Amino acid sequence: MTLSLIYQTVVVIFFICFSFGPAFFALINTSIKHGYSIGSVLAIGVISSDFIICSILISLLGLGAENFINDENTRQFMGLLAGVLLVLFGSFYFRNSEKKTPENGFEIQQPSLKRTFLKGFLMNFFNPALWLLWLSSVTSVWTQWSQFKPAQFRILDTFLYFCVMLGIILLLELLKVSLASKLSKLVTSKFIRSMNIVTGCLLLLFGFYLIYSHYFTNAAGRF
Repeated sequence: MTLSLIYQTVVVIFFICFSFGPAFFALINTSIKHGYSIGSVLAIGVISSDFIICSILISLLGLGAENFINDENTRQFMGLLAGVLLVLFGSFYFRNSEKKTPENGFEIQQPSLKRTFLKGFLMNFFNPALWLLWLSSVTSVWTQWSQFKPAQFRILDTFLYFCVMLGIILLLELLKVSLASKLSKLVTSKFIRSMNIVTGCLLLLFGFYLIYSHYFTNAAGRF
């Protein structure tokens, strides 16, 4: 059991930190453009949504609501909502976020901390792929501990386990932000525009793919 949990922990941490999803590109983009402080707030928003997702799943499992979690309509709704949000976030990257100044030619407008936090939180929270990842992880831990612990202790131990895992992920995300922010010294106006276009296109692709896979594919299957 111990070796299985360690293996699962390493796999989940690696996947969360190094998979090339919407949050990854947004985090790198934000850290390079706005530096460590803004990038770290985005990372905290992302990890906060992971914490809420894990808490919801643990609570539902404790209440015996596995069927609701795996319901096709629930997954379709989450996928569509995630797709729309990613399209909206992606379109924002095509706006000009630079302000011309007589001293150095351009100045990057800093986003508010609240807006940055909400952006990271919402982008991550409505990603159905992450719900499936955390569902499989929470269910696996829950099942392994069901043989040794009663339900009330299982909920607490599972919650503490994922708190520790998310703490490790947050530290790695902040390290990633720190490394990316060091590239800010090399930032030019042309580089910012190019990076925004690439990030915006990737988020739009992710968004349209989610909308297509969770709506049009399901709609075609009904005819």
